Amino acid sequence: MVVEIEASLSGGVFGRLYDANGLDGLFWPADPAERRKAARRPRRPTAGQVEDMERSEYLASLTFALWEVERGFAAPDPAWPGRTEDADVKPELLQRIFDRFDDFDARWRELSDGGEVTVAWVQPRTAVRGRLRPAR
Repeated sequence: MVVEIEASLSGGVFGRLYDANGLDGLFWPADPAERRKAARRPRRPTAGQVEDMERSEYLASLTFALWEVERGFAAPDPAWPGRTEDADVKPELLQRIFDRFDDFDARWRELSDGGEVTVAWVQPRTAVRGRLRPAR
């Protein structure tokens, strides 16, 4: 979710959950009546959503692995994740993602047994007919 927010990927898993209401086949409603309704009106992901999903998966796996190495939680490995300067991620985006990971890590470590951390979904602004649509 962090990378989708920071990279403005509204077509990744969290943006699609936010927007699809169970009608895109990514997840299905628990209510059988709603599940039948969703099955009658399936939505296929758009080309943009597919691109966002691919980018989200890449960023999530790469940036978390890089963050673990940068913070000393994992040993460097030239095969994966490699070096931060070789990553296909703009340095300012990488820094924003690392900052979010740092914040989440601090909150996670403060938890007592049975505690919870809430991360709010912020719908990224998306292009609609050449204009940016503000978050809902």
